[in-house]
Amino acid sequence: MGKSVEFNINKFERAIFSFTGKDEKLLLVKMPEKKVFDRMKDMQDLPDNTGYDELNEIFDSLLSDILSNNKQGKAITPESVRDMYDFEEKMEIFNRYMDFVKGATSDPN
Repeated sequence: MGKSVEFNINKFERAIFSFTGKDEKLLLVKMPEKKVFDRMKDMQDLPDNTGYDELNEIFDSLLSDILSNNKQGKAITPESVRDMYDFEEKMEIFNRYMDFVKGATSDPN
């Protein structure tokens, strides 16, 4: 008799980024969807002359999409990101999330 292998995607353990915002609420953020992942990669290719306001808008939108992909189902708007975090904080959130994604995608297990 042949060997039987079973895999149930509903029981698959996914990598989670635990993020506590300034509001002290914990968000369990999942890995990015492909469209968000592509936008994250595009951040590295922004022209050097991208203005501060434009860069801030891009970060507000991107972080909104990243943080909205959470297990709690809580929507995070670009406006709330803009109101809650300064540019330096947004950069740090983005960098930490990128580290999480790189670590999760390079993990052989």
